[in-house]
Amino acid sequence: MSYAPKVERPVDLYGTTYKVPVNINGAPQTLYVTVNGAEGRPLEVFAVTGKAGSSIRVMTDCISRLISCQLQDGVDPERLAEKHLVNMKGGDPVLWPAEQTFVLSIPDALGKALRRWMRQNPPIGGYKKDEPHEDEDVGEEVAGSDILPQK
Repeated sequence: MSYAPKVERPVDLYGTTYKVPVNINGAPQTLYVTVNGAEGRPLEVFAVTGKAGSSIRVMTDCISRLISCQLQDGVDPERLAEKHLVNMKGGDPVLWPAEQTFVLSIPDALGKALRRWMRQNPPIGGYKKDEPHEDEDVGEEVAGSDILPQK
Protein backbone atom coordinates (compact mmCIF):
# COMPACT_ATOMS: atom_id res chain seq x y z
CA MET A 1 0.00 0.00 0.00
CA SER A 2 1.39 3.43 -0.87
CA TYR A 3 0.49 6.75 0.67
CA ALA A 4 -0.09 10.10 -0.99
CA PRO A 5 2.72 12.56 -0.37
CA LYS A 6 2.40 14.78 2.68
CA VAL A 7 1.00 18.19 1.78
CA GLU A 8 3.52 20.91 2.58
CA ARG A 9 1.95 23.65 4.67
CA PRO A 10 2.26 27.01 2.89
CA VAL A 11 3.42 30.00 4.93
CA ASP A 12 0.06 31.74 4.43
CA LEU A 13 -3.33 30.05 4.70
CA TYR A 14 -6.79 31.52 4.52
CA GLY A 15 -9.64 30.35 6.66
CA THR A 16 -13.13 30.76 7.98
CA THR A 17 -14.51 30.34 11.47
CA TYR A 18 -17.99 28.87 11.83
CA LYS A 19 -20.22 29.21 14.88
CA VAL A 20 -22.00 25.86 15.09
CA PRO A 21 -24.67 24.96 17.67
CA VAL A 22 -24.17 21.60 19.39
CA ASN A 23 -25.86 19.71 22.20
CA ILE A 24 -23.48 18.54 24.92
CA ASN A 25 -24.94 16.40 27.69
CA GLY A 26 -28.41 17.82 27.03
CA ALA A 27 -27.29 21.46 27.10
CA PRO A 28 -27.05 23.74 24.07
CA GLN A 29 -23.47 24.92 23.48
CA THR A 30 -21.54 26.69 20.74
CA LEU A 31 -18.73 25.02 18.84
CA TYR A 32 -16.33 27.35 17.03
CA VAL A 33 -14.73 25.60 14.05
CA THR A 34 -11.96 27.23 12.01
CA VAL A 35 -10.95 25.63 8.72
CA ASN A 36 -7.76 26.91 7.06
CA GLY A 37 -6.49 25.99 3.63
CA ALA A 38 -4.70 27.01 0.47
CA GLU A 39 -5.66 26.77 -3.20
CA GLY A 40 -9.05 25.36 -2.29
CA ARG A 41 -7.65 22.51 -0.19
CA PRO A 42 -8.37 22.41 3.55
CA LEU A 43 -5.23 21.76 5.61
CA GLU A 44 -6.11 22.60 9.22
CA VAL A 45 -9.16 22.36 11.45
CA PHE A 46 -9.32 24.00 14.87
CA ALA A 47 -12.32 23.57 17.15
CA VAL A 48 -13.20 24.91 20.59
CA THR A 49 -16.16 24.28 22.87
CA GLY A 50 -16.72 23.88 26.58
CA LYS A 51 -14.74 25.16 29.52
CA ALA A 52 -10.94 25.19 29.55
CA GLY A 53 -9.66 21.87 30.90
CA SER A 54 -12.98 20.04 30.48
CA SER A 55 -13.02 16.57 28.94
CA ILE A 56 -15.28 17.73 26.10
CA ARG A 57 -12.87 20.54 25.20
CA VAL A 58 -9.88 18.18 25.21
CA MET A 59 -11.70 15.59 23.06
CA THR A 60 -12.84 18.28 20.62
CA ASP A 61 -9.27 19.57 20.31
CA CYS A 62 -7.98 16.03 19.80
CA ILE A 63 -10.50 15.28 17.03
CA SER A 64 -9.65 18.53 15.23
CA ARG A 65 -5.90 17.77 15.45
CA LEU A 66 -6.47 14.29 14.01
CA ILE A 67 -8.51 15.79 11.15
CA SER A 68 -5.67 18.27 10.47
CA CYS A 69 -3.11 15.44 10.42
CA GLN A 70 -5.22 13.50 7.93
CA LEU A 71 -5.67 16.55 5.68
CA GLN A 72 -1.94 17.28 5.71
CA ASP A 73 -1.18 13.63 4.98
CA GLY A 74 -3.09 13.87 1.69
CA VAL A 75 -6.39 12.20 2.63
CA ASP A 76 -9.32 13.16 0.39
CA PRO A 77 -11.15 15.85 2.42
CA GLU A 78 -14.55 15.07 0.90
CA ARG A 79 -14.26 11.41 1.81
CA LEU A 80 -13.00 12.24 5.30
CA ALA A 81 -15.97 14.55 5.94
CA GLU A 82 -18.70 12.46 4.33
CA LYS A 83 -17.65 8.96 5.30
CA HIS A 84 -16.12 9.47 8.75
CA LEU A 85 -17.58 12.60 10.34
CA VAL A 86 -20.95 13.65 8.92
CA ASN A 87 -23.97 11.84 10.43
CA MET A 88 -22.19 10.55 13.53
CA LYS A 89 -24.94 10.64 16.14
CA GLY A 90 -24.47 11.46 19.81
CA GLY A 91 -27.33 13.21 21.58
CA ASP A 92 -30.21 15.44 20.64
CA PRO A 93 -29.90 17.15 17.24
CA VAL A 94 -29.62 20.95 17.11
CA LEU A 95 -30.57 23.05 14.08
CA TRP A 96 -27.68 24.90 12.40
CA PRO A 97 -29.61 27.71 10.69
CA ALA A 98 -26.69 28.77 8.45
CA GLU A 99 -26.70 25.31 6.83
CA GLN A 100 -30.40 24.48 7.30
CA THR A 101 -29.38 21.13 8.74
CA PHE A 102 -29.33 19.40 12.09
CA VAL A 103 -26.06 18.89 13.96
CA LEU A 104 -26.00 15.43 15.54
CA SER A 105 -22.69 15.53 17.47
CA ILE A 106 -19.33 17.29 17.63
CA PRO A 107 -17.82 15.03 14.90
CA ASP A 108 -20.90 15.69 12.75
CA ALA A 109 -20.46 19.47 13.29
CA LEU A 110 -16.78 19.24 12.32
CA GLY A 111 -17.62 17.29 9.16
CA LYS A 112 -20.37 19.72 8.19
CA ALA A 113 -18.11 22.74 8.80
CA LEU A 114 -15.38 21.11 6.69
CA ARG A 115 -17.92 20.35 3.96
CA ARG A 116 -19.20 23.96 4.05
CA TRP A 117 -15.63 25.31 3.74
CA MET A 118 -14.99 23.07 0.73
CA ARG A 119 -18.21 24.28 -0.91
CA GLN A 120 -17.18 27.90 -0.33
CA ASN A 121 -13.57 27.36 -1.52
CA PRO A 122 -13.63 24.89 -4.42
CA PRO A 123 -10.26 23.99 -5.95
CA ILE A 124 -9.77 24.20 -9.68
CA GLY A 125 -10.33 20.70 -11.02
CA GLY A 126 -11.97 19.36 -7.84
CA TYR A 127 -10.55 17.13 -5.11
CA LYS A 128 -8.53 14.06 -6.04
CA LYS A 129 -10.55 10.93 -5.40
CA ASP A 130 -8.97 7.91 -3.78
CA GLU A 131 -8.09 4.98 -6.00
CA PRO A 132 -9.66 1.59 -5.21
CA HIS A 133 -7.73 -0.19 -2.49
CA GLU A 134 -5.95 -3.52 -3.03
CA ASP A 135 -7.81 -5.06 -0.10
CA GLU A 136 -11.19 -4.08 -1.63
CA ASP A 137 -10.45 -6.33 -4.62
CA VAL A 138 -10.19 -9.42 -2.41
CA GLY A 139 -13.19 -8.50 -0.27
CA GLU A 140 -11.21 -7.86 2.93
CA GLU A 141 -11.69 -4.72 4.97
CA VAL A 142 -8.83 -3.29 6.96
CA ALA A 143 -9.84 -0.88 9.75
CA GLY A 144 -9.05 2.68 8.73
CA SER A 145 -7.79 1.71 5.26
CA ASP A 146 -10.80 3.31 3.61
CA ILE A 147 -9.42 6.83 4.21
CA LEU A 148 -5.82 6.20 3.21
CA PRO A 149 -5.16 7.58 -0.29
CA GLN A 150 -3.40 5.53 -2.92
CA LYS A 151 -0.91 6.71 -5.52
